[in-house]
Amino acid sequence: MPDRTWVLGERVLTGDAFHDDYAIGMAGGRIAALAPQAAVPADATVVARADLVAPGFIDLQINGAGGVLFNDTPTVEGLRTIVAATQATGVPYLLPTLISSTPETMAAAIAAVDAGISDGLPGVLGIHLEGPYLSEAKHGAHDTRYIRGAQPADVDGLAALQHGKTLVTLAPETAAPGVVRALTDRGVCVFAGHTNGTYDDYRRAADEGLRGFTHLFNAMSPLTVREPGAAGAALVLDETFVTMIADGHHVHPDVLKTAVRAKPRGKALLITDAMPTLGTDLDGFELDGRWIALDGGRLTDDAGGLAGAHLRLDEAVRNIQAFAGVDQAEALRMASTYPAHVLGIERELGRIAVGMRAGLTLLAEDGTACAAMADGQLVDARAGSH
Repeated sequence: MPDRTWVLGERVLTGDAFHDDYAIGMAGGRIAALAPQAAVPADATVVARADLVAPGFIDLQINGAGGVLFNDTPTVEGLRTIVAATQATGVPYLLPTLISSTPETMAAAIAAVDAGISDGLPGVLGIHLEGPYLSEAKHGAHDTRYIRGAQPADVDGLAALQHGKTLVTLAPETAAPGVVRALTDRGVCVFAGHTNGTYDDYRRAADEGLRGFTHLFNAMSPLTVREPGAAGAALVLDETFVTMIADGHHVHPDVLKTAVRAKPRGKALLITDAMPTLGTDLDGFELDGRWIALDGGRLTDDAGGLAGAHLRLDEAVRNIQAFAGVDQAEALRMASTYPAHVLGIERELGRIAVGMRAGLTLLAEDGTACAAMADGQLVDARAGSH
């Protein structure tokens, strides 16, 4: 095919296995061929080479990047900045995440994502609405002015996105009975987070379709001797996913190791929970009138509380190998294959196979991302430009 382009990798992780000296042929934004490099025609158009090529990373929780907080700029232009800065870190796909806010801001954010996807903005897979249906006791950096329990009347608004996937993080113990089921029936992926419930709350929510737990161990009721809480439920409910922030600040490395060992393979995955400082030299940003300072890799408010993370996903991949002892292939799947399963798009993304979308993350030998490809569009992570 004359319009076929190629990416060459010294090692390529297609999904379950590595292949050496491998080539990926692409056409029309899809993967069209896989072959040994020796089989690629001499006159073929090679658009990129890398020491390692993995399925395209998917970040399910990114609140901002490139100096932009989605809450403050819930527009298509705001999304473009966040996407560009994220892709410049080697992550081709993301769910822009809205922190607890007003109904008007929520509606604007959903409309911006719908418009962005309709306009063909590559990389936006949908939206993550983190709150405002949370527990006040576990509000974290979320402004308590907005927090309330989810009611049946809220379902239509939460399920309003017409294009892409919606992930909602809520506190099941504050939600009216049947809300989790109603959202699940509407195609919304529901996670528990910023939650202070009992094990029975999460068991009931799982029976209604609860799919996972957001940033495991952070802002949730802990595992204790007689009450497993949210953390215990997340570990023992095998059908649920858990997302983890592997930055060495949010969770002790050995606690992350415990979680990875406890969950079935494919159920533990990585997120960044990134904030506007990602991809910039900013030393902080403003969140709901509070200054969030970046110091030593930590983002904290005046009281010392964590407020999101200053973390790249390729860094999280390297960290989880060191923290939890997982091998490189598994760590890469935790940033690509498993997030695709969360969203139910594993037939489109999360593996490198003929017919799937051409989503790739290209890495150097040391595991640092050097480029991202979203549906055949390449972003050089070293230059941060298309």
